[in-house]
Amino acid sequence: PDVQRAINRIQTLQQTQTVIEAARTLQFRSIQIDLSYGLPLQTPERFAQTVAAVIALQPERVSVSSYSHAPERYMAQRKINTAELPARSDKLAMLQHSVEQLTRAGYRYIGMDLFALPDDELAMAQEDGALQRSFQGYTTHGHCDLVGLGVSAISQIGDLYCQNNSDITLYQQSLAQGQLATIRGLRCNQDDQIRHYTIQALFCDFELRFDEIESIFGVSVKTYFEETWPALEQMAADGLIQLSADAMTILPAGRLLVHAVCMQFDHCLPPRPASRFLHAM
Repeated sequence: PDVQRAINRIQTLQQTQTVIEAARTLQFRSIQIDLSYGLPLQTPERFAQTVAAVIALQPERVSVSSYSHAPERYMAQRKINTAELPARSDKLAMLQHSVEQLTRAGYRYIGMDLFALPDDELAMAQEDGALQRSFQGYTTHGHCDLVGLGVSAISQIGDLYCQNNSDITLYQQSLAQGQLATIRGLRCNQDDQIRHYTIQALFCDFELRFDEIESIFGVSVKTYFEETWPALEQMAADGLIQLSADAMTILPAGRLLVHAVCMQFDHCLPPRPASRFLHAM
């Protein structure tokens, strides 16, 4: 209760349990609970109790993500007492303990903070090599076109991405005039497609087969990502990934840092070592 009061978001265990029971009655296939560690007044012991309570509810999926304190961007966070935020060592302890708890309870690490039970469709899709990831998260329907509805919604149709206006007044004006509310778009070129394929493979399978890239796009992975290779070799030396002649594999020690690994292939971002992402955790 102290943590919830500190962030002004009160939600009792009974409320959560009631919603889950209602979802089960309505035959929801998968139920996901999202947890944040690093909140004010949180301790490793308290967070372990929260994780244990969540495991007892047996949701098919559990997300465990780091709280990012950015009061300059989010007005609600300005009411949070910075002095009550846990130390980075405590945050890492919370993450480590939660991973251990969920793993012992039979959850599998899917990637990007997400855990799932073995019979969940995401876990089964990952095992079958059919898992996909979009800007909305992991999915089993990644090959479908996606039409976004509403203010700022993003659509993906083939290799075209477009976004609706984020200004609700302008959004409504466009619709009233019988026009699309789209304000910007991007059609992927071959470089975008190569990087998209690479990041998808690492996010979803923790492995990139070089022969697949060469077969689909006609490029050598090591040559194409020549500028990225030194950073990858450093990650390999740190035990996060394994580089062989025919594949790149994210090792168990690096799977919690899969985001940092994939960032090396995003040409829209400046190069960032895994240590900087670890700092954010």
